[in-house]
Amino acid sequence: MSTFQATDRGTASTLGTPAYFFNRAVEESHGDIELAFNLGYAYALAGDSTSAVYWLREVVRRQPADGAAH
Repeated sequence: MSTFQATDRGTASTLGTPAYFFNRAVEESHGDIELAFNLGYAYALAGDSTSAVYWLREVVRRQPADGAAH
């Protein structure tokens, strides 16, 4: 039986989650607002309200008229 070893890429509990992949996409896109919105939404669905609010506020800061982020 093999066991999963956590690496510097993330922990066993965060690897493979939508938020993990959206976070990687945001890092590589250098500020794509749609990806930032989706990252906030993924955190909201995962129950991480602090991270969700952070990313959705970031979307509103960059695009104040984005009704979905409000």
